[in-house]
Amino acid sequence: MARRAVFVKAEETHLLEEAQRRREQCVMALTRANPQGPLHKAVAQVVDTIDGVAEVGVGDRKRFHQISPRTPRPDLPPGKWRTVA
Repeated sequence: MARRAVFVKAEETHLLEEAQRRREQCVMALTRANPQGPLHKAVAQVVDTIDGVAEVGVGDRKRFHQISPRTPRPDLPPGKWRTVA
């Protein structure tokens, strides 16, 4: 008798957490790899695949993307009011 594969919520959560960690490691590798090199291309494909897993798992391909550090948050005053000490 064949065993049916059942993916429970806890396993899905664990998979997504691991995928996020691996994606972060791949992004760090991309920052050090030669942009035209085969390593960069291969790691970029891995990142794209992880984004595909996020899209299937939670419906959002950008789930693991970082928020730009330059994006102003609502709790910050407008740029012209900021001062540098």
